Amino acid sequence: MQRLFRIAVTATAMASITFSTTAFATVFTTVSTTPPDALRAQFVAGRGVSMTTAVSTVEEEDSDYRQKSRVEFGPDGVVAVDRRDVADPRYPDPPLRYLIFKDRSYCQGWWCLTPPTKTWVKYEEPGSIPHFSAGDIAMDEPATLKALLARAVSKSAGGVYDRTPTTLYRGVISHPDLYRVSPAFQRNYGGKRPTGNDAKQKIVWRIWIGKDGLVRRVWTSDAEKMGPTRVVTRITDSLLRGWGAETHIQEPSASDSAEPDEWRDY
Repeated sequence: MQRLFRIAVTATAMASITFSTTAFATVFTTVSTTPPDALRAQFVAGRGVSMTTAVSTVEEEDSDYRQKSRVEFGPDGVVAVDRRDVADPRYPDPPLRYLIFKDRSYCQGWWCLTPPTKTWVKYEEPGSIPHFSAGDIAMDEPATLKALLARAVSKSAGGVYDRTPTTLYRGVISHPDLYRVSPAFQRNYGGKRPTGNDAKQKIVWRIWIGKDGLVRRVWTSDAEKMGPTRVVTRITDSLLRGWGAETHIQEPSASDSAEPDEWRDY
């Protein structure tokens, strides 16, 4: 099952963003607000959050890479994601960058070759929606967050992240259980329930919740059996900062975007 690695291959993008570090949306949360409610309160047009993720894959030869993302919200959740790989001399240059909207995405970097007069490659993807996940855990699904925290096996002081004291929750969830509660995880599986070895997989997770109820850090470990003796473990560590930041992810113009008949031969 190659689901874990499709996420890594499609890592990343940064396009034109208008972002003010001094203008923040009001966070309608209090100490007593639940994390799912605090997340819902962030769904405000023109506001968002940033996330930095370190991903490592452990097998015969370890590998790792880093991503930076910015997410823009609307009243119903995520409306755009701007994600890019962090430059690393071990990997091809320039780093991959993806700009994701409903039904379409734009790619830029070493994998996405464009004609000399274009900057972006445009992919039409009917039915697709922007996703915002830390590892396999969707960060834009209040019900999924509620289900995970209800399964926490421990709770302790978690330190300070994004200038906010946090509480650390730890737990484990199986792929079938996460499939039942998370629409994003269902899409990762193509709408087909995990079976066989996939049904035996479990995600070990840690989630740091700020005193305002918002997630500040997520750590996951997911071990996948690839054969009789081969096990590949994918570990992610994500830091979330600037909840409520003013955010606008600009869609590239048609004149700057290569259509399929322009880029497929490059």
